Amino acid sequence: TMRLSEIRRELKREIEASEVFGRKVFEVWINEESPPKGGSWDSWDVCMEAVSDCDILLVLSNGNAGWAKGPGDIGICHAELMTG
Repeated sequence: TMRLSEIRRELKREIEASEVFGRKVFEVWINEESPPKGGSWDSWDVCMEAVSDCDILLVLSNGNAGWAKGPGDIGICHAELMTG
């Protein structure tokens, strides 16, 4: 069984290798390969910025909400989908 992070890495390779009219046109961001930001940035902020800045959002969801900032809060995965 493949882990979701492995699936995301493989999809990133395949999407970035795609060409339109002979030119590579896609740059894929996945959290597994994103360097940490300094200062007051946390992974929630980094993910929300990536979703807000993207032109195309591809969501792979198994229905789990992901981690939440606090008890009863929305999970990161659902927040990314809602932001997108």
